[in-house]
Amino acid sequence: MRKRRALLFALQISCVTPYGWLLMRPGARWGMVLFFLIVGLTTGSLTLAVSNAVDMIDHDELQTGERREGAYFGLWSLGLKSMNALGVLIGGVLLGWIGYHPDVAQQPATIFWLQMIIAPLPATINLIGYLIFRRYPFEPADMERIQAELTARRQRAEAAGAGGES
Repeated sequence: MRKRRALLFALQISCVTPYGWLLMRPGARWGMVLFFLIVGLTTGSLTLAVSNAVDMIDHDELQTGERREGAYFGLWSLGLKSMNALGVLIGGVLLGWIGYHPDVAQQPATIFWLQMIIAPLPATINLIGYLIFRRYPFEPADMERIQAELTARRQRAEAAGAGGES
């Protein structure tokens, strides 16, 4: 399976898997094992986004003539760290709003809202990611063309540099 299709498939599955939390009941060990296997495989597949980022960097180099992977991965890292911090902040605020209190039996309304936080909310965020990456146009033929053009450009630059030396 091509990496773009694999990434889109993983994102589609990740739009559904959070709802598994709504199906889990206390003591359903095998159900939890199956659920965590599916979630783990899906989450692992999302690392394909990094591989697709490398393709975007090559495309950017073809368009601009500059190799800017440091800038891309710096922004990527900043985005990941910012979203992790924002997620912790939002999670803490939401837990307070729904009346969650640690180490005590939760009220039915609190349990309902906990389920809403861990199922539809992540599924919706994954759907946004899917809609964004769906527009990502690079199929293997596109990447072969980009790589060929970059190789030709680099060879021309090396030949021009070697020809100018005496």
